[in-house]
Amino acid sequence: MLLSLHCIPITPIIAYAAIFISSSILYWVICQQSLKPEVSPQGILPLLVILFLARASFLGTEPLGSDDVYRYMWDGRVQAAGINPYLYAPNDEALGDLHTTRLPSLVNHPEMKTIYFPLSQWISYLGYNLSGENAWGFQLLILLAEAATLIGLLLLMRELSDSPLRVLLYAANPLVILQFSLDAHVDAFGFPFLIFGLLLYCKKKATLSLLLVGLSLLIKPVALVILPILFLHERGFFNKARVAVLPVAVLLIPFIPYAVSANPFEALTTFSKHWFFNGALFSVLFPLFSDNQTTRLWCFAGLAIVLFILYLTKRPLHEKAVLAVLLLLLCSPVAHPWYMGWLIVLLPLAPISSGLALAGTASLTSITFVTYQLHGVWKDYPLVLLLEYLPVLVLLFFDLRRKGDSGRRQVVLTP
Repeated sequence: MLLSLHCIPITPIIAYAAIFISSSILYWVICQQSLKPEVSPQGILPLLVILFLARASFLGTEPLGSDDVYRYMWDGRVQAAGINPYLYAPNDEALGDLHTTRLPSLVNHPEMKTIYFPLSQWISYLGYNLSGENAWGFQLLILLAEAATLIGLLLLMRELSDSPLRVLLYAANPLVILQFSLDAHVDAFGFPFLIFGLLLYCKKKATLSLLLVGLSLLIKPVALVILPILFLHERGFFNKARVAVLPVAVLLIPFIPYAVSANPFEALTTFSKHWFFNGALFSVLFPLFSDNQTTRLWCFAGLAIVLFILYLTKRPLHEKAVLAVLLLLLCSPVAHPWYMGWLIVLLPLAPISSGLALAGTASLTSITFVTYQLHGVWKDYPLVLLLEYLPVLVLLFFDLRRKGDSGRRQVVLTP
């Protein structure tokens, strides 16, 4: 179904949204079949090859749902000129000599400095050197990252003695294919680091594991909500200190060279204060407070409370990790569909119903993409938010009431 995006004869963004939403319904059918214990895992490798080729089919296709890749190109171009990417906004006159007919005119919010972390910057530099002002270099790098993620998930399922069919929960997800293989969002580079980090933790190689988790933070710090789970599970001062220090050190040290001449966190601070889109809790609280900052504080407080409660429960650690990321997404003021990839990549570990629901209903955010590209209107639609999150919240209620599979071998996250 996704491949029809190459040839369907209607406005591209409308085709994008229609295929995104309809294929997400098919995804739920795939999930149901993949999780049946009587279904044989034979044939999983040919299926994964087909899904990988579906990803590869978008190589060289201009992104449809997002223009973030042009920011990556610009950051790569700035670095290729030997300039700190955090120093200037794209439309700054100091970078006038770098301006072309495409860049930075295609960059969203050219008045803002870059928000992306150092590892993303290095990837942007590599992608720009591969393909210049074309998307295929970034899509090629993401294709390699996706291959690593799929291999990591297969190895992790084998380590857990789980069916390799669970890998389809990630591999067959339309959001993952469209947001990363087509729209080239940089989050995809964080997934193999996170998955191989968990795999190594499972294999009692905690130090290397935590270094890889730290590299995933260097793409986007989502796994910060997983670290307290590991910290509380560890025994002994050294082991706890290792969890607390290693990933955070990997996250912070690469910022130091950039901080000598610029503030790498300037754009992140602005984004954290003012941006909101598709936030479940934020959308409920904002009408009550009518103030952006107050609502954000309540969202943060709500997240802190629910995570604290989750951390103290006796659920399997892998299930805690999935629930922690899900709760982060529900409490975040900004929940772009590509953010959901951080949840979807973990679903093979613990395929909770609420997570699988969000992996499909997040496709409804494409309605905003349609109205923005056709009419210049970027907004949340209450009905869309209701349809997206109500099933998730209902299923989450039952997921939280369920005690989890206490009989399952808790290999993952157990050093």
